[in-house]
Amino acid sequence: MDALSQAAAAAADSQSDAPAQEGQSPESSLQRMALPALGIFLFFLFLILKLPETRIQNLVVAHAKIESQKMAYAFSTEKMTVGIILGPSVTFYGIELKSLDDDRMSLKLEKLKLKPSLFSLLPFMSVKKASFSADLLGGRAAGTVGAGATTYVVDVSVENVALDKSKLITSQIPVQIGGATIDADIDVTVDTADAKKTAGTARVKISKFLLPQQSVYGFNLPKISVAEATANVGIAEGKATIRAFDVGKDIKTDDLVAKLTGDATLDTARKYFSPLEGVKLNLAANFEISPALKASFPFLDAILAAGKQPDGKYRYRLGGTLAMPAPTPGG
Repeated sequence: MDALSQAAAAAADSQSDAPAQEGQSPESSLQRMALPALGIFLFFLFLILKLPETRIQNLVVAHAKIESQKMAYAFSTEKMTVGIILGPSVTFYGIELKSLDDDRMSLKLEKLKLKPSLFSLLPFMSVKKASFSADLLGGRAAGTVGAGATTYVVDVSVENVALDKSKLITSQIPVQIGGATIDADIDVTVDTADAKKTAGTARVKISKFLLPQQSVYGFNLPKISVAEATANVGIAEGKATIRAFDVGKDIKTDDLVAKLTGDATLDTARKYFSPLEGVKLNLAANFEISPALKASFPFLDAILAAGKQPDGKYRYRLGGTLAMPAPTPGG
């Protein structure tokens, strides 16, 4: 009996120890597997994020080229990256847009980043938006743009962009620009179906505008410079009101000094071949011209004589449309 009792006691002891051993096994196994599991997770996360990047890049670049060709431009970029972790975005480096009809017409951007607004992509949102930032022409532009069936949204700031470095601009005008830097803040919502819903503000400043001495269509054009031109326009209820519009400050240093006042009524853009035809002007312009400019164009004073005031300045009213202004002396 003693032997049987000892055997039973040993069996009971082994059974009572078994749960403790089994309870320790999962804990130690978990500890041993923690680091390898984390490594595997990070490895697969890396694969998920990196594997499709090349295909995404090719797809985006191909789409950009197709859309550019529709507008008669060729698109090229030196490099492109895709961001996913902080929200989908694409960044282009060394972009060039070149006209298919005229090689002189081109625009280069050092860097352009685009990031769609995911909330605006939901089906019930009528306007799809995307934010952007761009390094171009020695300056920077950033903001948000959007489009819907009849609505366009522009909320953009421009800092220190050199217009004279843009071949897209300089190739379209007959004069050579020696300098012109633009800063702007534009926040406008345009409704092409109902002009009264168009609203916003636009503030623009152009600094150090310079036309060097040159010959244009057989005329010897003197150097023309304006230190600064500023404009501040408010838009509401289908009307754009000029809050301030000044070109130059002192005729002794600026070749043109002008002030524009008044407003413009916006009509529904869809009614016209060009949106400019739907902008009806009600403006007044007061300006003076430097003696050097008058001396280079002796007939200029005779052409403007009808609007000349006793103080030697000129005053005209501008009616008509933005596509075809109709100046009237005096007023």
